[in-house]
Amino acid sequence: MIYYVETNIIAIVIAILMYLQGRNGTSKRETSRIIFDLMLNTLILYCISDICAYCCKGNTALGVQISNVIYIGLMGIGTYLWFLYVLVKLGYVNNLRKTILVTSIPIVLLVISILFNPVTNYYFSVDESCLYHRGPGIPITWIVEWGYMFVALYLNIREIRRERSSFKKSEYRGYLYFVIPMAVVAICQMLFYGTTVTQIGFTIALLMVNMNWQTLQVQKDSLTGLNNKNAFLSYKDYLITRNREEHITICMIDVDSFKGINDTYGHITGDRILKDIALVLKKSIERRDSSSLGLYRYGGDEFILVGLDVSESFMEEIIHTIHQNVELLNKENHKKNKEYTLSLSIGYASSKINSLASFNELIGLEDIKMYESKKKKKAS
Repeated sequence: MIYYVETNIIAIVIAILMYLQGRNGTSKRETSRIIFDLMLNTLILYCISDICAYCCKGNTALGVQISNVIYIGLMGIGTYLWFLYVLVKLGYVNNLRKTILVTSIPIVLLVISILFNPVTNYYFSVDESCLYHRGPGIPITWIVEWGYMFVALYLNIREIRRERSSFKKSEYRGYLYFVIPMAVVAICQMLFYGTTVTQIGFTIALLMVNMNWQTLQVQKDSLTGLNNKNAFLSYKDYLITRNREEHITICMIDVDSFKGINDTYGHITGDRILKDIALVLKKSIERRDSSSLGLYRYGGDEFILVGLDVSESFMEEIIHTIHQNVELLNKENHKKNKEYTLSLSIGYASSKINSLASFNELIGLEDIKMYESKKKKKAS
């Protein structure tokens, strides 16, 4: 029994550490991270209910009933949360509430029916010796749980096949790690009656996903949420090491007179402006073939847009859209009595690259064009 309890306690401690790590230094968390934290909380409650079920076994029928109802229900909730997490990360969720209302119907019905188990004994029964026995309804819990898992797996693999960005592919592959340990322990649980190893697989799965999240955070700009310079440099290395000639378009975007605005209105306003510009840039490319585009905060008030195998007319259209969206932002700011007016200097260059030298040459060329755009503005 000591070993059994220790296993659950270790899983609880690991879950708590991951939870605290995710909250460290963050004031506002992403929706996906909130869902992940809910999975951690589910794991903690799952382990507690498992300990209670074990302690009650052979001692109290009511305790066995209550702890196993919670235990079985939480496993279904955990797999649903994973399904929802994947939907959010893959960009399938526009309206979270509506998505939850539609997709949660199977798990809600399952949980309600599990709550009536003390009356129906459909999912499990407790004998006179206060011992647990599987009921005919247990396979239904497996169907619902793995239904969510397989749908998430299918959508994940589909997006990996569609995605052209190496970073997105790497991110999406990280979500596959969840399925492997969960599949292994699920098979063990089904084949070896009385064995409880689900919490071990659940913990390992969440650890692997959390490690993938940590890796991605290193390449995220904490202010704007865009990929940062490290991500851009990694992408550059990836393109070069592929040893093939790639047609690359690099677009440098610079906020005009940002230093003056920052000095006049303060750094808090400056940070808000950078966030607004990041949103404008994301909005300007979101309805296009985003798999061929990469957006990065290069540093300070500079952003980089990278296009893989895109035409000049395509890039010109995006630049035009960016300028239009900046004008819309200025109109909104003026309505709010904000005195500054924002504008961007944008320069881009295209070339086929096959080496570090050719890539650096392209960066230098688009940088020159961006500063030429800035000089023309000042001259006019």
